[in-house]
Amino acid sequence: MDDGGTVQLHHLKAFLVLAQELNFRRAAERLALTQPGLSDQIRQLERELRVALFRRDRSGTRLSPAGRRLLPMASDAVGSVEDLISAAHAMRPSGLQRSSPVLRVGMVVDGIGDGTWPLLQAFHQLRPEVRLDIRSLSFIEGSVAIDRGTVNVVLKMGPSNDTELQQVIPIRDDQMSAIVPANSPLTREETVELEVVARRMTFQTPIELGDRYSRHWTLRKMRDAAPSRSLSVLRDGPSDSDLYSLVNRFMQIGGVALWPAGLPVPSGVRCVELPLDRPFHSPREIVINRRSDHALAFAACWPDFDPSSYRPE
Repeated sequence: MDDGGTVQLHHLKAFLVLAQELNFRRAAERLALTQPGLSDQIRQLERELRVALFRRDRSGTRLSPAGRRLLPMASDAVGSVEDLISAAHAMRPSGLQRSSPVLRVGMVVDGIGDGTWPLLQAFHQLRPEVRLDIRSLSFIEGSVAIDRGTVNVVLKMGPSNDTELQQVIPIRDDQMSAIVPANSPLTREETVELEVVARRMTFQTPIELGDRYSRHWTLRKMRDAAPSRSLSVLRDGPSDSDLYSLVNRFMQIGGVALWPAGLPVPSGVRCVELPLDRPFHSPREIVINRRSDHALAFAACWPDFDPSSYRPE
């Protein structure tokens, strides 16, 4: 394209699946993505192609005229690449075909944000013989998946704790925002005070996520310093919910919460993202199984990975 843009294969696959389902939730489940992750891929593809592929309104999701016209071409393009990959696999030694290793990678919400897909692609280039099995995990699943042997790597937002089997590798800190109901008086302000977010916090985090995670996401230090009469009562959230179900719940009851700046707010939920009045960051993390060489190699594909931070079992 004249602006140097490159259409990604996984974006085309997302287009094909969504065109079949015409439902973001079902399409995201088929692709092992979160709904915002799928939305982001469709938006990126639409930017590269400079056309709207879908129309979204209260009646649902449907293909745009441009989407209908481009759909057969996208299908042909994906089919051609898959034929190429299949032909290349057929040329591999038979022993390699039978014993190709698998690295199971779990993603909580959008994983490590815009670094997720570059990291997956870097690992694939480093170890093309390893098949990546990517799974979408809930908050609680993401905190226990490695210890339970469900996955070897988890991409998530922390803070998390090391265990005997898992090691947490913080890779960067992301700025946070706040989300509030669309009818909240706070929407009249350009920014929202972090202390206000702390006092009006809605949900306690699930106990399975640990005390460190709870202290961070409920701003406990600020709540402890505030007069008790000014504090909201923290409610028990859904026991094992994704971020977007949780947002829908607390918006229905008029809640306030922290939100990763830049992460798309779910459509259909009447809430507004507001910048905080000061910097407040949450860590993005790669959590790996200490016993997995492939997991360590995966983490090492992160550009700023520090090998000295790795502590073997």
